[in-house]
Amino acid sequence: MGKAGRPKGAKGKDDPKQIARYWQSLTYNELVAQLFTESRIDNAATKMALCEAVAALRFELKILLKRQAENEISIDEVRSIPAIASNMRRLLEQLGTATPSEETFDF
Repeated sequence: MGKAGRPKGAKGKDDPKQIARYWQSLTYNELVAQLFTESRIDNAATKMALCEAVAALRFELKILLKRQAENEISIDEVRSIPAIASNMRRLLEQLGTATPSEETFDF
């Protein structure tokens, strides 16, 4: 991946839909490898553990969102979606691959 999560070799302006399609197409191992290369953490074991956690949460979230779209999801599963997304965001911030979104808000 290049700058701002853009697939390597992509030219021109960042296309959010293209970036989203790229990230959605990655397998578990590809996602772990991509996050590992983009992380700023020095300790390899810590970095790998965080990358694997993000990838596992990402695939769990994909499963839940698909079940939600098909109206085959329980209320407990619906309640877990925001928590999974929040945990992914925090882990990505720890990896250094995302910036905290709170910085952009004025309270």
